Amino acid sequence: MVAYILTLSKVQNFSIVILRDPVHRAVSAYSHWMKQGKLSPMLGLKRVAIEHPKLRILEYGFYGRYLEAWMGQIPAERFRIILYEQQIKRNWEQTLRDTYHYLGLDPDFTPERAGKAAHKRWPWSRILFNYYTGKVFNNIDNSALSNAIGRLDFLPFQAITPGDVDFLRSNYLPEKGRIASLTGLDLSSWDYGEKLLQS
Repeated sequence: MVAYILTLSKVQNFSIVILRDPVHRAVSAYSHWMKQGKLSPMLGLKRVAIEHPKLRILEYGFYGRYLEAWMGQIPAERFRIILYEQQIKRNWEQTLRDTYHYLGLDPDFTPERAGKAAHKRWPWSRILFNYYTGKVFNNIDNSALSNAIGRLDFLPFQAITPGDVDFLRSNYLPEKGRIASLTGLDLSSWDYGEKLLQS
C-alpha cells in the first residue's frame, strides 16, 4: 500500500491511497529487501516476514485497519483510492490525468519519467548472486556479467514457495470483505497469489 497525504494549501488536504493485491505487494516488498543483500534469501519470505517484523512485509498488507483509521479522519470527498491492478497497470496515463484533475492540477502535464519503471525487477538468480558476492557485484551492476545474470533466471522456484503464498493468503484473505465494504470497490482483480501458486 502506498499512501500520500498531499497538502496543497493551508485549508485543503487530499489523501491518495494506492492499493495493490496484498499478496503481490508482500512479494514485491520481500524482493525489495532481498535486493538490499542484507538478509539471506535462503530464509524464505515467511521466515523473513515473521522474524523481521520491522521490515513490515506482512504489516503493510493489512489495509482494512489503516483505511478505517484514515477514513475516520478524512472527509470522503478528499480521500481517493486507486487500485493498482485496475487503474495503474491497465491505464496509467488516464489514472494520472484523473489524479491531476482531482488535485486541481493541469491534467495534461506529463512527468519526465512517466511510464518508466522506477525499480527494475531482479530475477532470483541475480538476488542470490548479489547476496553471496556482496559489494563486488554491486560495483559491476551495469556490466555484461550483471546483464547476463539478469537474463538467466535459473532459480525462480526458490524465490516464492507455495508455503509462502499460503502463509500470505491465510493472513490477507479474511480481510478482503472488510476492504471491499470500506471502499465500495470491486476487488475481483486481486487473485491473492492464485497465479503464483499456478506458476
